Amino acid sequence: SANTNSTLCVQVPAVFEKIDNDDLSDVGMLYMQVRMMHDGINRNQSKISKNNLIKASSSVKYRPILANFKEVEDENGENVLDFTSHDFTINDDGTITYQERQVGCFTNKEPYLVYDEKRKKDFLYAIAAIPREYTKTAEILERKNGTKVSVELDIEKMAYDAKDKTLELIDFYVSGCTLLGEDVGEGMESARADI
Repeated sequence: SANTNSTLCVQVPAVFEKIDNDDLSDVGMLYMQVRMMHDGINRNQSKISKNNLIKASSSVKYRPILANFKEVEDENGENVLDFTSHDFTINDDGTITYQERQVGCFTNKEPYLVYDEKRKKDFLYAIAAIPREYTKTAEILERKNGTKVSVELDIEKMAYDAKDKTLELIDFYVSGCTLLGEDVGEGMESARADI
């Protein structure tokens, strides 16, 4: 914010989908299409104009895909891994320690807008790459047929709109995208990752 010379960070939910594309068929990688966020008002009462959404899209390339894991019981009573949420602790000195770790990243492919006729909103999409090795992320995504995600935004300029009681995000950038577990509700309508 202007008064503290620091950046405000928020999370907005998004959608993650597996894509089949011969240009992206590197061995050992799972490529996903991420429906990141939409214009207009979202469930947490923040608002993004289409122009500001387009402006922020340039910050997506190479940003991290993050996850933390926990064991849950599946429909057969067996223990399986799932994602958690934005997991962190606030240290005594006020710094933050994140439990979520990088499990992939967005590619250098240009993000793009798609108009959703049903929801009457423009959604920002981008492509992400998840390595099949090193973590169970790809395995979890394929078992669940995708997952909800939450996009982390660093806000550098905002304004409160008293008329519709929303926080308008004016100048912001994408800092990351977190994979969410089944028991975590998304704040933005239709924010899911589907394979």
